[in-house]
Amino acid sequence: VRCIYMYLCNRLQMLQVGILHHGLSLTGIRCTGAARLYHKNVLDHYKNPQNVGSLDPKDENVGTGVVGAPACGDVMKLQVRIQDGVVEDVKFRTFGCGSAIASSSYATQWLKGKTVEDALSLK
Repeated sequence: VRCIYMYLCNRLQMLQVGILHHGLSLTGIRCTGAARLYHKNVLDHYKNPQNVGSLDPKDENVGTGVVGAPACGDVMKLQVRIQDGVVEDVKFRTFGCGSAIASSSYATQWLKGKTVEDALSLK
């Protein structure tokens, strides 16, 4: 079960890297030479992140994964409660840039209600 949580954390980290790879910036400053800005939905997830918090680690249906490196700046803790093979609840705490926060928020909304099999398809 722990493998599922680590997999999901790693997929979220790749999503964050993908957003940064496209040179998107919350402030309109180009990051990597691209002249595009974040989509309004990304900005909304940054300004109003969903599913921020923690689940009870003593709950036997809750798994926790942590990815990132404090030295690099982005660290994300993802907790998932799985009941009968379905993601019942998801919480996250992300310390990092706006794209890390927004992608964590978006992904947790997407994960809720998915089967474990569907959750593992996150790319």
